[in-house]
Formats: sequence, structure tokens, C-alpha cells
Amino acid sequence: KGEEAVSLSDHPHSTGRALKTLSLSYFSEARFATARQTVDACLALIEEKNLRLVEPEVLGPALRIRWYADPGDHGLLDANAFVSRADETGVRQARLHTRSVRLEIAWELGDRDAFARDLAHLKAELLPQHRLTWATVVIFDALQQLRDGRAPDLEQWGAGLPSAHPPAFLPLNWLLARLSSRPDLPADITPTPHEDLWLARLQGHLADTGGLGLDGPEESDAWRQFAEAHPVPPLP
Repeated sequence: KGEEAVSLSDHPHSTGRALKTLSLSYFSEARFATARQTVDACLALIEEKNLRLVEPEVLGPALRIRWYADPGDHGLLDANAFVSRADETGVRQARLHTRSVRLEIAWELGDRDAFARDLAHLKAELLPQHRLTWATVVIFDALQQLRDGRAPDLEQWGAGLPSAHPPAFLPLNWLLARLSSRPDLPADITPTPHEDLWLARLQGHLADTGGLGLDGPEESDAWRQFAEAHPVPPLP
């Protein structure tokens, strides 16, 4: 349906939004390479047609898609450019979303300074009602504390925890269950392949991700190989 929406669109704004939605659909299936091609086409259309109303909606998703399609040391340069671009839009959601993605990238690359800056910024400005972004902040804050050899401070998350409960980001629920004896993943919620990848990482089963129904090497192996080389710290 997403592909049909793109083909039927008769205005640049609707085409841009359809391309963004289609890229997220590909991303949710762990078709990272195809998602990047689609979101890059969306970004090109934004530039060509000056779609400044569409741009704030696309920057955060585009940054995450580009990172998963091609993770590596260049990721923070890409993230810095997207955050600056989001700041220029003046749209709060774009600023928060791009920073939450940069937080993930900084954690993955071990850049403690960049991670600390974005974490402090997001904690000061982010509302728990922004469920997925809040969940991203919480889980990477916890993982950084584990990486530092500290037990994550669950009390610190306070009122944000209910809003970060699934279906915001299922790996967070699994981590909380592990750290605080909360109930495990609800049986009636099926993780997306993106969430399945993170659950496999947290559980130390990354080698088994070939059974998650992901597409071939051209789609997701870059992320899988990066993740294998950058394991999650051991959990208590």
C-alpha cells in the first residue's frame, strides 16, 4: 500500500510523506538498504521542491534509517548534520527525535562526551508523552550505566516508566524485567524485526538473528556485522 500511495500521489507534499511512510515500513521489516534508498529519495525531493513543511517529519526517521543501513564511525558526522538541520527547522519534535537517534549512535560508537550532552539535553526537555523517544533515552541511559559497571538507577526514571512501557520499545520492557523482576514481554505483542534485533542483542543471541525472518545480506548484514563487533555489555 505504501508503494501504491507513492505512485498515486499527485503533489510533492503528499509524495514526500508517502515516501517517508514507505521507508519506515521497509525499516520495520529490517529492509535497511531499501529503506535508505527510499528515505534518500524523500530527502532529495524535499531539497528539490523546498518541502519545508515535510522536512521536520523526515529528519529523525531518515537519520535512524541511514545509521542502520550503513553503521560506522562516520555515523556521528551524519548525526551532527541532521541535528543541525533539525534545529534550523525550529520544530521541537524534529529536534528531540534527531537527538534521540544521535544518542543511540553515540552510545554505539562509545563517544561518551556526545552521549552525555544529548542525554542531558533530552532529560531536560523531553516529555514522557513522547513514548518512543523517551523509551530510547531510558534504555541507552541504562545501557551506558551497565557499560560503566554501575547498576541502572530505576528510580531515576520515575514517572517516565509507564509511558515507556510497551509497545513503545519492547527491548526496554525486557531490560526492565531483567533488572527489576517485572513481568516479561507480553505474550500478545509481537516485536518488529528492528525490536527483535535489539532483543537478540540484549539476550546474547545475535548469532541466531538469521531465524528472525530478516531479508538477505544486501538488506541487513551491515547492521548485524556492526552489532556483532560492538556487543551489549553483560547484564546482571
